[in-house]
Formats: sequence, C-alpha cells, structure tokens
Amino acid sequence: MPAPQCRVCRRRTAEYTCPRCNARYCSLDCYRDHSERCTEGFYRDAAVSELRSITAGQDERQHMVDILQRLHQQEVEGGGSSDEGGEDAEDVEEEGGLSNATLHLLLAKMQAAGGVLDVGEQDLTPSELAAFHRALAAGELSAGLQPWQPWWLSEEAMQLELGAAGTSLMAAVSVDEQPRQQQQPHGTSDAAATGSVLPAPPSRPLPRLAALTRAPPSPLLQHQLLDLLYAYCHTLRLYNGEPLCDVEAAADALFALSAVLAAVMQAPAAGGGSGSDSMDAVAPALLACLQRASQPPVGDRDSRGFAIGVLSDVTAVLRLGRPVVLTALMDLSRLLEAARQQLDDGSGQADGGGSGSKQQRKHLRRRLVAAERKLLFFLAWANEQPPEAYDHLAMAAAAEQQKHAAAAVAATGQRPAGAAQPGLLDLSGGTAGSSRGAAAAVLIEELP
Repeated sequence: MPAPQCRVCRRRTAEYTCPRCNARYCSLDCYRDHSERCTEGFYRDAAVSELRSITAGQDERQHMVDILQRLHQQEVEGGGSSDEGGEDAEDVEEEGGLSNATLHLLLAKMQAAGGVLDVGEQDLTPSELAAFHRALAAGELSAGLQPWQPWWLSEEAMQLELGAAGTSLMAAVSVDEQPRQQQQPHGTSDAAATGSVLPAPPSRPLPRLAALTRAPPSPLLQHQLLDLLYAYCHTLRLYNGEPLCDVEAAADALFALSAVLAAVMQAPAAGGGSGSDSMDAVAPALLACLQRASQPPVGDRDSRGFAIGVLSDVTAVLRLGRPVVLTALMDLSRLLEAARQQLDDGSGQADGGGSGSKQQRKHLRRRLVAAERKLLFFLAWANEQPPEAYDHLAMAAAAEQQKHAAAAVAATGQRPAGAAQPGLLDLSGGTAGSSRGAAAAVLIEELP
C-alpha cells in the first residue's frame, strides 16, 4: 500500500494526522497551513488547559487574597490617597498584570464561592487573555504549577496485586472502612488531591483472548502496548494529572499521540514474527512516539526533552508488571469513556473549541467507541502475558530512554525535563516482582 501524500504541499509523504479534521500532513509548516480553524483551536485548547491546570500554592493564594482585600478596602473607604492608589495600581500591574476592574470582579467571585478563587478564561479581558497567551508561549507559567506525583510511582502501585482475571484480590480501606480506590478515571478531585490514590483496576473479569479472536496474537503487539502506555503517561503529565478538566481535548491528545488509537498503524499480522524481532521493533516504536509528541498538535521541537522524560514513566509502569499495566490500560479506557459520555450528554464545547462542529463531534464519538474496543482487546492480551515479557519491555524502554536522553544532553547540554524520578522505584534493574518494595501496613478487606 503506497504511503499517503501530504494533503497540503502534495510533495512529501504524510507522516502525521490532524486529530480534529483527520487531514494528513508532513511537517509543522503544513500543519499550520492546512486549516486556520484547527490551528487556532489547538492554541486555544492549550491556553485553556493551562489555565485549568494551574493550581496556586498557599503562599500565592494568600498573596492574591491580600491584593484583592486591599483593593476592596480602598473602595469601601473611598479609594485612599491618589499616591497610594497609584502605588497600589502599579503593584497590581507589576504583580499580576490584571486591571483593577478585573481584580474587583475576581474578589466578588471569590467571596461568592466561599473564599475559593477559580479563574477562568471568561474572567479576563481580551488584552489580559492575550497577555496570558504570551506568558504561556514564553513558558513563564510553569513555576505556578504544583508538580503532580504519578500514581505509578507510589507505594500503592508497588503493592497492587490482581487476580488471574485481572480484578482486585483485595481492596485497601481506611480506618473508617471507606474504599480508597475510585471507580472513575484518574484526575478526579479525589485522586488528584492525594496524588497517590490508584485508579481502579478492571471491575469485572477480563475475557480470555481466545474468546475475542481465533488467530494467535502477534509478538508485535508488544510494541503497540508501548504506544498505548506512552500516550497515557504523556497525557496525564501534560494535564498535570487532571485530564478530566478538559476530557475532549485530552482525548484529542491521546489520538494524536497513539498510532494504535488513531488507527493509522496497520495491525500486525496474526502469528508470525519471533520474540527477537519484536524486541528489535521497540526502538522504532518508541522513536515514533517521540516524533508524535514533538509535533503539533501535541507539542513541538522544544518539547522533545519532556517527551523523552515520559519514556521513564513507561519504564516504571512496565517494571511493576501485569497489575499496573492493566490498571493503566483500564484508566485509559475510562478516560476515553468519559470523553464519549460528555459528547453524549452534549456538555462539550460547540463554539469552535473542544471537538468543534457537530460533524467533528460525531466523528470523534466513533473513534472513541472504536478505541474502547481496542483497549478491551489489549486488556485481555496484556492479562495473559508472563512477567518476563514485561521485564524485557521495561529493559528495552529504559535503554531507549537513556539513549535519547544522552543524545539530548550532547545536543543541548541539558538533561531532558519531565523524566520520572526513580523515588520509590529502582529503575536500574530488577524484575517486575522485585520492583515491589516493602510498604507501610494497611488494613485490607478481602473481596468475595
């Protein structure tokens, strides 16, 4: 089958697909030229996602509250002297870049919400929103983000055990007998608040792979698993652990990152291929992941360091073996399900943001349904893989991460940012079983 041609320049091979309109393109320049609506939507979604993911620390919140209360007190008392008012106005302009009118509106909004300050795009004037976009593009907002601790680096992940059918053998409970695992995608308020609560593993027994297909599975399914895990880890880090804040945009990111979900990768032939051939395919599979993560609509060349760092997350998930791999795939499936449910409820954006027009939303829903079916197949397949399969994939992924990180250091002189810190996991060696260290004792409740 001949390689598709770029729809824009019609000169080169199209290596990428726009997740909004499905147009094939070959480069960043062609992506920018193929559709003004798609590119504007991408930058708008990026700005909105950044707004929603920013969580101020206690000091920053108190600082903003002090500014708002000072302005409010001045208005109550008649504004104070002109000199003081001028100094305060200059302080506010320098500190936050917001007008007094906007600050007063935010103060009223905070008081109505019981002291909680939640700033959205609609709260800013066009000039203030433009200033925010400039700060976003310059990377000036990253210092305001509280770093998110991925669940796969937690002690709970090291303790996780699942039965032969992929479901929990036991559930960890607190003293008040409330289950700690939530039957919902990661990134909800309960999970995000602690940064260590695991997403729920499969709640029902997984089907046998033989019940889904008569053909023997191809060994090359292993590198498609890498594709899925990379897209999942990248998306959760991209949204700072809260993909549900804009679930349709998160689904778009997943389709842009995963060739498996986007169905642009041909399924490997059933059977055929050896184990060594499969391991040889790891390098090009992960290289393709890095290329997609470093291209619009997800990223650009400047984000390659972050993309390389996500390989450490993939390694961490694989080192913990079948239970954590199944939990990640199940959480990915629930995230896509949440996007589909939002489309069905009609609660998504329909004004050019999010998934765009009605036709585009209908197309997105079909892709979501197909992706959920694929993930059911991969859950059944991954549940039947032996521990050594995950060990080999983890070692291969770790080697690729080190290779690309060394190349990035040689090219830029800086180590790639965004890499998963070993912390609770020893990424230097060991098997999926040996990666599970001793953890604090918890009360357990066996499930029937």
